[in-house]
Amino acid sequence: MAAITRRMKETNISHSVNLSSSLISAKEVDEAANKWKNCLIGKIISKDDADFDGVQKDVNIIWRKYRRVEIHTMSRNMYVFKFKNEDEVEDVLKKVLWIMDFNMVVLQKYDASIQLKDYSLTHQVFSVLMSGLALEHLDRGIIDKMCSDIGRRIDEDSKPGFSIRGRMVNARIEVDLRKPLKRGVWLLTATKQRVWVKYHFEKQPKKICTHCFVLDHNEEECEEITWNLFIYRMTEKQFADFYAKNEHKIHEMM
Repeated sequence: MAAITRRMKETNISHSVNLSSSLISAKEVDEAANKWKNCLIGKIISKDDADFDGVQKDVNIIWRKYRRVEIHTMSRNMYVFKFKNEDEVEDVLKKVLWIMDFNMVVLQKYDASIQLKDYSLTHQVFSVLMSGLALEHLDRGIIDKMCSDIGRRIDEDSKPGFSIRGRMVNARIEVDLRKPLKRGVWLLTATKQRVWVKYHFEKQPKKICTHCFVLDHNEEECEEITWNLFIYRMTEKQFADFYAKNEHKIHEMM
């Protein structure tokens, strides 16, 4: 310790010096960060490492109208895309969803004041078509329940985020990518019969587990989710028949 103190005196270093002081000022870093305001941060949803060349190639194709979008790798499968102005950023966000390197990319505005670990890129807006509806299912309250069954409906300008065409409903819904994309739901009709209403997710990526239908796939949870989806899809009679033939297997799994 004495040697360190002596060395500090020799080099005229005072105990009062702030050794953690920054080389640059707050004003300088704010001005530098401001140059990154017209950016999107995106995460490619894949269990495999994305290929940068493949991402760059897709960006040059799908965003060619914006010309020379800069790409900066932030971490595994996470990138920042720099555009020329705010209008381009807003235009891209309105036209989700996007596919890069054969996988879906989740996008949101980049904010330099947010640490990378604090970004939550776990949700995506889909256009979901609900088909097989009876006329009584076109009720606003029932539509609201179906949307909530899938995720969070996105309303715009005080207007409901869905449209009705014939006996089909199309809604913009934000879904949690860590949960299965539901294939449908059982509804009662006016005759008190149960009917299966199908959910169709437009632009659903081809790379999705066809067992659990979870985009942000978790291998450890896949089997349980798959089993739950399989059971839910059955009618009571179908389940009774299945249970009679596979009772021993069901007990083994429980």
